[in-house]
Amino acid sequence: MAAFYPTSTEEIGLAAVFALSMARNFQHKYRVWRGKRNRDPRRLFSSTQRRQIFLKAHGQCEYPRFILGRCLEDATEADHVFPWSLGGRTTVENGSALCKKHNLQKSNHIPSRRYMRALQRNRARQNQFRIESYALRDIQAHFGKKGYVASDN
Repeated sequence: MAAFYPTSTEEIGLAAVFALSMARNFQHKYRVWRGKRNRDPRRLFSSTQRRQIFLKAHGQCEYPRFILGRCLEDATEADHVFPWSLGGRTTVENGSALCKKHNLQKSNHIPSRRYMRALQRNRARQNQFRIESYALRDIQAHFGKKGYVASDN
């Protein structure tokens, strides 16, 4: 495909209109607003929301690693997956538990598709583990910690 180099003022104007329409499309698609118009009025997570985010992550950093799932550090900070400064909401669904290093590394960047897929995959694995651990806990509570104990009734 040949590159387009505008030469006349009309072509420059058309290129500018095209660039502005693409930027506007990006803003609508990803809800990026630099102003205060569509921002959530509450920037910080409440203590209840932070607790729910950390419970959802089992206290472990949710930052996806390149190959091996997720970071092995303990989560110390709750962060917006889609940044608050770019229009992200302050909700549990938009929150992730991160260690200090990965929270600083992520900053206010819009997450890539690869990041979002890895985050969803890791959360699904954690939920499966949580369901299995809850089932084990219920079995232990019902039959006793050491296994099934027959009663003498």
